[in-house]
Amino acid sequence: MAKMITTGVVLCWLSGALIAQPAITFENEKIDFGQIDEGQKLNLEFKFSNTGNRTLVIRNIRASCGCTATRLDKREYQRGEGGSIKVIFNSSGFGGRPVTKLITVSTNDPKTPYTRLSISGKVILKDYAKIGIYPEAISFGKVQKGEEEWRTVTIRNTGTVDLKIIEFGHSPEIFPEIETPSIEPNSSVKIKIRLRPASIGPFSTFLKIRSNSHREYMKVIKITAKVTR
Repeated sequence: MAKMITTGVVLCWLSGALIAQPAITFENEKIDFGQIDEGQKLNLEFKFSNTGNRTLVIRNIRASCGCTATRLDKREYQRGEGGSIKVIFNSSGFGGRPVTKLITVSTNDPKTPYTRLSISGKVILKDYAKIGIYPEAISFGKVQKGEEEWRTVTIRNTGTVDLKIIEFGHSPEIFPEIETPSIEPNSSVKIKIRLRPASIGPFSTFLKIRSNSHREYMKVIKITAKVTR
């Protein structure tokens, strides 16, 4: 009889041990921050609690990129205890597009060992320069060796601040000339491109234009010709 009682106690203890588990529950796993200006830093917070009946351990928190930093006050949380994961999002460099960043939280919760949190919204770009080139390719057609031909290309600034043309990169056969290196918003200037080929045959090169244009620091114009005697 005593043996049967002892066995029953052991089974109850094992059953209780198996049932006793930590459990992480977040108030919200997604945060939509709406619209913000580029360069703004957001301080966000994901609140959670241990809804299990054993100690919850936060093992690791990993953000999807360096623009998102996380902070946790401590690693262990008792039954019923709450905490929060604080998130700082730096919007610099994300202007003009929707953004979604992920944070992965790993714990000792056997049912949910990994929880994926997300922050999303749109970063508005207010002050920027934007370059447009028309056309982006030029064919000089037939050109005699040693003779000079020229064509024009239009550069337009569709941004909100002055577009600055910093430098040109080109081969010796190309000579670009620009009216002014500074272009006001919603304005355009002409580039005169002179070609003086030095050898006979098919000719192909690129004119590289470096500027302060947002996300397009370097634009390239393809230049071709057929050089004859």
